[in-house]
Amino acid sequence: IPFFGQRVQQRVCQNAAVAGRDVQRAAEHALDTAARQLAESGDRFMLKDAGGTVRNTSGPLEWLLRADLMHRAWEVNDDRVPPNPRGGIYFKLYYPDVGLLTCKAGVEYDTLSDRDGFTSGIRGAIAENFVLNELTYALDLGDDAFYWANGKGSAEVDFLVTFGLDPVPVEVKSGKVGRIQSLETYCSRYSPKAAFVVSGRNVRLGGAREYSFVPLYMVWKFVMYAEALGLGVRPTNPPPMRRWDPMGESDDGES
Repeated sequence: IPFFGQRVQQRVCQNAAVAGRDVQRAAEHALDTAARQLAESGDRFMLKDAGGTVRNTSGPLEWLLRADLMHRAWEVNDDRVPPNPRGGIYFKLYYPDVGLLTCKAGVEYDTLSDRDGFTSGIRGAIAENFVLNELTYALDLGDDAFYWANGKGSAEVDFLVTFGLDPVPVEVKSGKVGRIQSLETYCSRYSPKAAFVVSGRNVRLGGAREYSFVPLYMVWKFVMYAEALGLGVRPTNPPPMRRWDPMGESDDGES
């Protein structure tokens, strides 16, 4: 069964890159490069390593993104709402399914089950990809996924989501949760209303200036935890909107 499943994953990846003779090669490079970069470092996607430049690669990338065969997270360097992406080429690419990612990256099950420190990088990349998939479903992100970086390469938070006017940082940890320096940097700079850590720990909703922990297997219920902290909660019975009247009369007949 595992062998059969891997063959299916390989066929899906092959078919994903077939979009006409002109873009097939660039799409294949994009799929391969995204998998390799995620597996190696989880770093942002580099167009020059995908077999081309912005001019000849952006088209195939957009095709993959619109077909939901890739997800994109833009880099932001502040806490503005709505988020303000840095330029047009600073982003990360993710697979819509971690099975496809491990297939394209050539990651075997033994690698994932090994708790050795040498495999922590790939396990972290897969966990990050999994969390984005779950957040995309839970928050209906579409093409509006973001991550925060300080612009100097010394601090980076995996994801930045918004609830109303509140930007909320989300850090992903596949192993033990020690000191989270990048998240600490973000929180000390912007003082967000809430900050989440997705890891193997059980649920714990933090108070003021405390992290909230959500287990990996419960990210799909992210909205529930966010609302429990008072984020993005809408009134149950919002007041009706007043009817616009060009004659200046209100709904009750008064002028």
